[in-house]
Order: sequence, then C-alpha cells, then structure tokens
Amino acid sequence: MNPPTLDTTVVTDKTVLLRADLDIDTFDHKIPNSKRLQITLNTLSLLDQKKPRKIIILSHRGRPTKQDRSLSLEPIAKYLVSNFSPDLEFVDYQPLANFVSLRNQILSSSHKYFLLENLRFWQEETNPTQGFAQELGSLGEVYVNESFATSHRDVTSIVALPKEMKNQNLPTVIGPHFAEELNNLDKIVSQSKKPLVTILSGLKKDKLDYLDGLINISDQVLVSGRLPEFMDEDYEHPRVTVAKLNPDKEDITIHSIEKFEEAVSLAKTIIVSGPMGHFEDPGHTLGTERVLIAAANNQQAFKLAGGGDTEEALKKFHFTDKFDWISVGGGAMLEYLTKHTLPGIEALK
Repeated sequence: MNPPTLDTTVVTDKTVLLRADLDIDTFDHKIPNSKRLQITLNTLSLLDQKKPRKIIILSHRGRPTKQDRSLSLEPIAKYLVSNFSPDLEFVDYQPLANFVSLRNQILSSSHKYFLLENLRFWQEETNPTQGFAQELGSLGEVYVNESFATSHRDVTSIVALPKEMKNQNLPTVIGPHFAEELNNLDKIVSQSKKPLVTILSGLKKDKLDYLDGLINISDQVLVSGRLPEFMDEDYEHPRVTVAKLNPDKEDITIHSIEKFEEAVSLAKTIIVSGPMGHFEDPGHTLGTERVLIAAANNQQAFKLAGGGDTEEALKKFHFTDKFDWISVGGGAMLEYLTKHTLPGIEALK
C-alpha cells in the first residue's frame, strides 16, 4: 500500500515542511533548467493553493561532510525568489545548539516561504539522531516528501524526521510527483507485460547490488557500461547478458550492441538504467545511441528510464518523448523495482 498523498491532506494555516530535491549543479554560478527544480516549483504552487501559514523547504546538495560554500543552497534560494515568490527567505547554517533561535527566527518572520541551508552541512543529517529529527520536526506541523530520488537513503530528513512527526500524530505524506513516480513504477512491479528486458549500466559498481533483484523481475538483464569490469569473468546466468567492452573500455563492442538491439526490439517492457558507454564523447556514442534507437522504435513496449546519465543520453539523442516514464531517481528507481518499497516510504506508513 502506497503512503498518503498531499492531495488528501489539509494544510490550511499550518506550517509545512517540504522535503524537496534541490541537488542541482550550477554552471558558471547559473542555475540550469532542471526537472528537479520544476517539480519543486509545481509542488510549491500546489501547496500554496492549499493556504498553509508557512512553507519551510528542506533539501541537500552534493555530498559535503562539513560546511562548503560551493554547495550552499543560497543560489537555489535566489532562483526561487525570482521564479516562485519574492516572499522567500534563505535561512543560513546554524549549529544544532542554535535551533531554538532558528525556530524563533522563522516564526517571527514576516516571510511565508523559507529555504534552509544544505541539510548535509549538519553531520546529523547523514548520521541520523533522534535529537536532530526532533529539532527539525519542531519547525512544522505537516511533512511532505517530494524527494523520490533520495528516498532510498536512511537520512534524517527522509526517515527519522517523518517518523518523529508521526509519533506526534502529525500528517506525513508524499508529494504529487512522488505519487506519480510510484504509479508508473507499479506498472512494472505488478502488471508488466512480458518479455521484460532491463538494461543495467553505468559507472557505479554498487548498481550490481540490484542485479539479483532485477533478475527476479526480468526475462533478460543486459549489463553494460563499466559494470562488466566489476563482475567475475566466468559469471553466467541464463537471463543475464554481459556486454563485451572495446579495448579502451569506453563503449561496448559491435557484437554486444547487436545482441542488445535484438533483445530490446522483442521486449514488451523495457527498463533502462544507465548508458552503454561514454556517450558524452563523440567517439563513444555508438552503443548508447543504437540501443536507444532500438528501444525507441519498439512501439509495443512500455519504456521506463531512470537516473541522471540516462536522462542526459535520452536528451542528447532526442528520445525523451519515446519513453513512457523517466524517473528522477536512478538508485531509488532500482530499489523500488527490486524491493517494492523504500526507506522513505516505510517511514510514512
């Protein structure tokens, strides 16, 4: 059973904690057009229509282990002031001991909207403590999780915070985009058409942690990118095809491309998690482009893709509109498909 959603929750005259996904890179100090930003803007607009007293946005950026001004959320705050509301205040980092003054600052402010500094500047975000969850929880009366891409992480703002608020009988729900993610992934989990072909690819070795789970839901798993380098040379499974790599390891071989093309062209459901090779380099686009062409041309299949690199590849080769759903979360997508839940979902139940 999926968690409760924002559309059924009353927030009138209440202070809402919105856990957003603002993990966005800047280029030359400019904020790029970002799907994650658009999701946040849409959810803020929806919340605003429900007439809350205040909205406090919580998020992280990057993986800092201490304060790092290059990963501050202040540039995002300026973007939100320009593109959402000038009535938004950025709340800078304060030591945990000063949370009482932070709370008083927000409550006494004439502003309606607030963005707290990067939560990962507090080590208690990634090393959860009940105390930090209580301090954050004291700021609001309703919790909304609109950060699907982070919800496979056991961090305070995703797990301990909503649990703390639930213990106080306060509403804890998912946002509209999070709900849409689950609706589309559930099409794979509970009602996918066969054969189901999954492409598991990319650079991160920890993606292989999902291989067994993907085998359980797939008729065929195609492994590529750099992942074959992390597998035993004699690995064999009747439902797994491991690509051969070119000598420079930057793309898969022609023979592997052809095998992948055949598999996806016959599929009724296709999951793409990662590009085949270093597609950003003009000399190594072949594997990614040809396999995506085969997927795009398969009009009978339900096509799902997820992860930042996958989305960039789809944009580069102009196949975004050929896929039924593109998830904002690569790891979270794989976790939900293989385990049918996420830590961030369990915290709301």
